[in-house]
Amino acid sequence: MSTYYKLTNPIPLVNFLSNEKFINNVSVIFNHEENAKYFFDGKNYVHFALDKHGNVIELYRYGGNHPDFIILKILHFKTDVVSEHDEEFNNIYSNDSKIITVNINEITNREEIKKW
Repeated sequence: MSTYYKLTNPIPLVNFLSNEKFINNVSVIFNHEENAKYFFDGKNYVHFALDKHGNVIELYRYGGNHPDFIILKILHFKTDVVSEHDEEFNNIYSNDSKIITVNINEITNREEIKKW
């Protein structure tokens, strides 16, 4: 299972890298072979996306990773982290977003769904 998150205020990646309290608890890893960027707390991974200005705008949790500790540390940077399960999620927009939200009602007629 995966969960997507958006930050209400984009945070420059350099702020994470230069904050000793953050770096002492969470590693920032760049895996060039997999083209992946993620935060790692020693046990759990939370992938992140940057906008064109180098700001962290989104987080992605995959599999059995538990993001709570990492998200708690991110909250110290004066932002909220909003889950895809929250109503506010779709109101947070960035041109650089990697998340695409699709409403099934927009792409298919409800009557055709009922036939299935």
